Amino acid sequence: MNSVSSNCTFNCLIFFLSRSPMRDFETALGQYLIYKAFLSLEHPEQELYLAIGEIIYENFFQKVAIQLVVAKYQVSLLVIDMNKQEIIKWTN
Repeated sequence: MNSVSSNCTFNCLIFFLSRSPMRDFETALGQYLIYKAFLSLEHPEQELYLAIGEIIYENFFQKVAIQLVVAKYQVSLLVIDMNKQEIIKWTN
């Protein structure tokens, strides 16, 4: 597995720290889309990932409605084991 602290050539945004996953998702999606648009102007070769913990991935991102939004807006996810600080899954 890859360490979260390793040097990487992509950009990550990490969210989902409050008690409202939907509110966090709304905020994260908006910021992700804005940052992705700006990044495409200056560094179109770089990837942008929304980094999330494994638990929020399993409990929230597996819902059909959330998967629909992630697919529609082409959100790349980086799923992290927060205890081991390792990347366990990449999605594009």
